[in-house]
Amino acid sequence: MERILLIDDQKDYCEQVQKALALYEIPLEYEIRAEKGLDRAVFENWDLLLIDVVLNQNLDGLDILKQVVEKKPQLPILMISGSSTLQTAVSATKIGAYDFLEKPLDVDRLRITIRRALEKHRLTQANQSLLNEISRQFPLIGKSPAMVNIINEVQQAAPTDAKIFIHGESGVGKDLLAKIIHFQSRRKAGPFIAVNCSAIPEQLIESELFGHEKGAYTGAHDRQEGFIAKAEGGTLFLDEITDLPVASQAKLLRFLHDGTYSMLGGTKEIQSDLRIISATNKDVQSEIKNGRFREDLYYRLNVVNLLIQPLRNRQEDIIPLSDLFLRNACQKFGRNITHFSDEALAIIKSASWPGNVRQLKSAIYRMVVFSQNNVIDYGTAATSLQMDRTIEADVLSNKYDTALREFEKLYFLNLLNQNNWNLRKTAKQSGLAEEILLTKLQHLKIQKENLLKV
Repeated sequence: MERILLIDDQKDYCEQVQKALALYEIPLEYEIRAEKGLDRAVFENWDLLLIDVVLNQNLDGLDILKQVVEKKPQLPILMISGSSTLQTAVSATKIGAYDFLEKPLDVDRLRITIRRALEKHRLTQANQSLLNEISRQFPLIGKSPAMVNIINEVQQAAPTDAKIFIHGESGVGKDLLAKIIHFQSRRKAGPFIAVNCSAIPEQLIESELFGHEKGAYTGAHDRQEGFIAKAEGGTLFLDEITDLPVASQAKLLRFLHDGTYSMLGGTKEIQSDLRIISATNKDVQSEIKNGRFREDLYYRLNVVNLLIQPLRNRQEDIIPLSDLFLRNACQKFGRNITHFSDEALAIIKSASWPGNVRQLKSAIYRMVVFSQNNVIDYGTAATSLQMDRTIEADVLSNKYDTALREFEKLYFLNLLNQNNWNLRKTAKQSGLAEEILLTKLQHLKIQKENLLKV
C-alpha cells in the first residue's frame, strides 16, 4: 500500500482531502505543523508528498520542498496553493516538484495526478533496482576485439542523448546493452521503458506508444498514457523495431522530427524529453528493400550503430561469460561450486552456441543445478549441452535416426553422470554388457577417457 503525506496548516482542509481520496481507496496521512511535516517527510518512507505553498509558519511549502528534494531527489512531490501565481509554479517546478495544483482541488485531477506520480515513482524505484542488478550481474564483459570495440563505443555514446540502433542475432543481449547504455547516461535516474514492437497487436500499437484520450475508440473508458509518456525523462527502448507496422512507422517518424505528439483522440501537442534506443535481429537493408521498413525512419534512428557479434564469432568471451554466469547461478541457487574442470571448459568453448549468450547462460545455470560436486566436470557440462541439442533435434529434425541418436546420447550421459562415470555401474543399470556399452559410447562420441572401469 502506498504512503502519501499531505502537509497543510488547515486541519479541516486536510480531513476533507483525506475523505475525498478515501472514496478512491487512496490512503492519505496529514501533518499541520510545518517543522513536524518536514521531519516526517525526510525520516519516514513515503511514495508521494502533497505540500501547500503557504503554511503561515516558520517554514513555507517551498522551504520544505527544497530540503526534501535535496535529501530525497526521487520522491515525487505535488505542490498546492490557493493563491498561486505562474511565478510560484515555475519556481516549484524548477526546485523539483512533480506538478503544481491550485485550490480548490479538483478531485478527479488530483486522483489522476497522484496515479501518474506514483507510477513514475514505482518505475524509478524499479529502475534503481535494475541498475543495482545490472551493475552486479552484467558488467560489459569481453576480451574479443568485437566486444572491446562495443565497450569503447558505449563509453563514448552512452553519456550523450544520441539515438542508438543495435543490431544482432537473437540472444546476443541487445536488451541488456540498451539497459547498460541507459544506466551509463545522464538519464539513469529516469525510467527505462522497453517495448517489444513484435508483441503488440497492430491495431493497438499507436495507442500503446502515444496513449489515448477517454472515448478515443470503443473500449477506451479512461485516458491512458502511452509508452512515450511513461519514458519521459528517461529512455524508450524499441526492440524488434523492424516489426513495427508501416503506418505506425510514419507516425513515429513525425514524432522524431521535433519530439512532439498527440494522444489518440486528442488535439493537444505534447512535448517529450526522452532518449530512443532501437534494436532488431533482422537485416535492415533487406527489410527496407522489401518495403517493410522505412529508410527515412532508419536514418533517424541510426545515429550511432552498434553491432553485437554472435558468440561463435567471439570465442574469447565464452569463458569469462561462463565464469560470470557460474558465480550468479551459485548465488541464485545457494550452491558452492568453485570452477569448471579443464574438460568442461573445453566442451563449453567448442560448442557452437546458436542461441548466443542467452543459451550459454541457461546451460551454465543448468550445470549448476545438476552438478553433484564443487566443480563443473565434463559429464555435467556434456549432459547440460546435450539437452539443448536434443531439444533442437526434436523440434527441427524430421529424421527419426537423428532424433533417436540425440535422445540416446542424452540418456547415456545422464546415466553416466548419475554413476560418476563408472562404466560397470552404468552398464548394469542400462542392462547392457560393458563391451556393448563401450561401443555405444564410441559411436555416440562420448569421451572414453573420463570413464572409470572399476
